[in-house]
This record gives sequence, structure tokens and C-alpha cells, in this order.
Amino acid sequence: MVKMFFSTDAFMFFLMENHHMKVIAGFKGNTLSANKLLVLVSGTLFYVLAVGQFIFAYYTLVFYGRSSIEGHFEKWNKVMPTGLIDGDIVGNLMLAIHLFLAVVITVGGPVQLMPWVRNNFRTFHRGLGRIYIITAFMASISGLYMIATRDTLGGIPLKLANTLDAILIMSFAVLALRTARQRKFALHRKWTLRLFVVVSGVWFIRVWYGFCRLVSEGKIPGSAPNLEGITNILIGFGSYLLPLFLLELFFMAQKRRDNGFSLLVFGLLLVFMVIMAMGIFSFSKVWFYRLTI
Repeated sequence: MVKMFFSTDAFMFFLMENHHMKVIAGFKGNTLSANKLLVLVSGTLFYVLAVGQFIFAYYTLVFYGRSSIEGHFEKWNKVMPTGLIDGDIVGNLMLAIHLFLAVVITVGGPVQLMPWVRNNFRTFHRGLGRIYIITAFMASISGLYMIATRDTLGGIPLKLANTLDAILIMSFAVLALRTARQRKFALHRKWTLRLFVVVSGVWFIRVWYGFCRLVSEGKIPGSAPNLEGITNILIGFGSYLLPLFLLELFFMAQKRRDNGFSLLVFGLLLVFMVIMAMGIFSFSKVWFYRLTI
């Protein structure tokens, strides 16, 4: 099981368009090619993201769950720009639903995409996939409701960024479900990966801020307290559009089989992975500190 979980063949199954494809980029041989490096960095990147998302899910469940059970709802407003609002019953309910669904999709996404889960627990994989898509839809709808009814930091630019993310989530969810029903599994895997990226948009935002705080020693250039600075806007849109762009480059590299292009994509993914690891480390310290207050 451990070998299957971490094997390069598992990475290939997860990332290639067709798992019956001849594994020309696998680690069969004595030399490292551009495609081998691309497979290695893309597979490693996935597990870096998965670990980071599991940490975030743990924090969300423990922090908000414990404060709710203990009746200390005021803690929500200490860590959220727009948390619970007196008298806004529907909005507060939507917020609670959104947080619960965030835990489900943050855990469900990486688990759903792990090759050993799909290979050994096919019924579970299909069931979790349906839950994931439904949850993504519900989280998007609740998020859109809060965007439309609440004043949030970041103003119109970040409202537009979050609205676009929600639209992409629902669109990709439909396409992932449709291609699965049509048994077009190569396309299904692509749309599932795209869905995973845009669903992770809110998580990516936190990781990017964690990275920026780490390298700038807490003083982020271009950031404003009301989140209307140029850096805030770039993170708002780039949090999911940049990973989505890198994913498309990966698809192109797998299709073109051009060593030069594959090396370029390998370098970009490697840099992105380092940034994500640094951001996860930085923000994890914040998350675990909040669990002590």
C-alpha cells in the first residue's frame, strides 16, 4: 500500500491523460529526461498541496467546531473580516454552511484524486466524487449569496474575483460530471483537476498571503488594510487563475512531448511548489496559534 501510494506509476496514473498510455516518462532507465522530471515534480506538488489542505481542514473543523460547541461565536469575528452579523440569520446560516462545506471539499478533493483510492476503492471513489461535486455547488451558491448581500473587504475587485471563481467551480463541476457519465475518462480527469484547482481558490489565497508574509517579514508591499491594494487584487484573481494556467501548461507538455517545453514547465512547477510549501508553513503557524487562543 505504501509503495502504491508514493510510486511514480501512481503519479503517472493520476496525471496522464490515459493510464493505458505507454509510460515513456516513467522512471524506467538510467537517465532523467525532461518528462521524467515533469512527472516527479507534478506528483510531488500534488502531495504538498494535499498536506496543506488537510492542515487547513483540521484547523477549520477544530477552530470553528470547538468555538461553536463552547458557545464562543465571538471568536469567529476575530479571524474573519466579515463574520457573524447580529440579526442576519440567513447570512449567518449561509456562513456556517459555507464553513462546513469547506471542510468537506478540502478533505474530499485530495482524497478523490489519489490514484490508490481510485484503483482500490472504486465505489467509494464514485460516491465521493458525487458528494464533492454537490458540495462544490452548494459552497459556491452560499459564497455567491454572501458576496451579494454582505460588504466585505476588498470591495468590487475581490467580489468579482470570488464571483468568477464560483462560476468556474460550477462550470467545471458540470463538465467533470458530464464526461464521467459519458465515460470519457481522459477528459474527466482533466476537468476534475481543473475543478480541484478552482475549488482550492480560497485556500490558495491564504497560502499566497502566508508566502508573502514570510518573504516580506510581515509587511506585504502593495497590500492595504481594506484589501484593495494591487497585491490584494492580484492574489484575489491569481490565487486560482495562476494554478489553472500552470495546469494547462502541464497538459500541453504531456501532449507535445517537447523536451525544451517540458523543462520550462518543470521549472515553473518547481518554483510554484517551493512557494506553496513556504506559504503552507507560514500560514500553518498562524492556524495552530489560533487553536491555542
